[in-house]
Amino acid sequence: MTYRWTLLLTLLATLALLLGGGCPQDDDDATGDDDDATGDDDTSGDDDDTSGDDDTTGSTDDLDGDGFSPAQGDCDDEDPNVHPDAEEVAYDGVDNDCADGDLMDVDGDGFTPTWFGGEDCDDEDASISPDATEICGDGIDQDCTGDPDDGSTDADGDGYVDWACTGGDDCDDGSASVMPDQTVYVPDDFATVVEAVDAVCTGSTVHVAAGTYAGDIDASGKSISLLGDDGAESTTLEGTGADSVVQLGDGGELSSISGFTVTGGDALYGGGVICVGTCMVTDMAFSANVGYFGGGLALLDGEMTVSDSVFGGNDSNWGGGIYFENVTGTVDGGDFTDNDASDGGGAIYVGFGDMTISGLVVSGGVSDHASGLYLYTFTGSLSDTSVTGGDAETSGALFTRDSTIDLVNNTFSNNYATWGGGGYYCWDSTVTSIETNNITGNDSYDCDDYVPYPCDDIACRGCTGC
Repeated sequence: MTYRWTLLLTLLATLALLLGGGCPQDDDDATGDDDDATGDDDTSGDDDDTSGDDDTTGSTDDLDGDGFSPAQGDCDDEDPNVHPDAEEVAYDGVDNDCADGDLMDVDGDGFTPTWFGGEDCDDEDASISPDATEICGDGIDQDCTGDPDDGSTDADGDGYVDWACTGGDDCDDGSASVMPDQTVYVPDDFATVVEAVDAVCTGSTVHVAAGTYAGDIDASGKSISLLGDDGAESTTLEGTGADSVVQLGDGGELSSISGFTVTGGDALYGGGVICVGTCMVTDMAFSANVGYFGGGLALLDGEMTVSDSVFGGNDSNWGGGIYFENVTGTVDGGDFTDNDASDGGGAIYVGFGDMTISGLVVSGGVSDHASGLYLYTFTGSLSDTSVTGGDAETSGALFTRDSTIDLVNNTFSNNYATWGGGGYYCWDSTVTSIETNNITGNDSYDCDDYVPYPCDDIACRGCTGC
């Protein structure tokens, strides 16, 4: 009996232990291991708390196998390409090296690129950004404005901006003595015209006293006034024969030359003078110059005024005296003697011009087409002009092609053309007022022997009005 009670008590005790009765347990009490404040699932335990093994910042696990755990700075432990030792890839939207987010400023100048909505137009060059200083003339847009030359460089400190900059007008920003809007005198300020022109910029005037001045004068890119104060009879510019004697324009403003005799030039355009842009040529004399386009004078791409000038003994392929191309303007008064052009226009050639020409006296001269004037794609008028003594293959005095011209009160006489139009040869042009002109006494070999209609004075080919 005693044995049975002893066994029963032992079984009850064991059951009590199994049920946890009477002793501190591990599950839900204040100090237990499972769900209590210090247990496995509490805020300081191992499983699901904020500082345990499964949290995002403190885990020592390396889930993606890149050698870094979150505790070691891996900001994405599910991507093995993202960790503190990874190379940052610009503009991919990923913080590859877990540093400061995606790299959006490669050159480190403080600006993101324009193609990501920023202001940096070159994110591989730290010298290029909206805060950079523009360097004019190098073709690089340092300050990212869209204009590579919008700076305000004044390297020589003379108060004028380098003309390489947009709107600048200092043609030599390395010398404080060279600037625009000057008035200088030769020989008082400079011994030669070449030196004087080199020392001034657009808007300047160079006065030249009587004398002969040698050298080729290059004022190209400038708009200046070159004045022979004592007139063409007393003041001569003599070229070297290697280039135009004078090069003027285009500085965006009026270029002018007056009061000189120009001689000894040899160039592709304008053996004597070439001017581009807005140009004025007055009271000049051009003698013994050679140019493929314009023996004496070539005027290109702008508005031109030529007046009261003399052209003698100049030679070219096109335009023995003057060559005009792509121009508007006037020629008012001029004397052309014995100027030759092997291809066309002993005195004047105009290509693509809208002009008024009047008051010329043209004599002599030899050309393949027109010893006087060759006008191609010309719109305008020719008036009060005489052409005499010319000799040409076609058209002794005047040749027009693809032009519209008003001929008023001109005299073409004693000119000769081998193949027609001793006075005037009209080809695919429209001419008005031809009845007001005196076109008589000219001769053509072709008209005598080959053409069955009169063409000694006027030959018309596809023209209206003649």
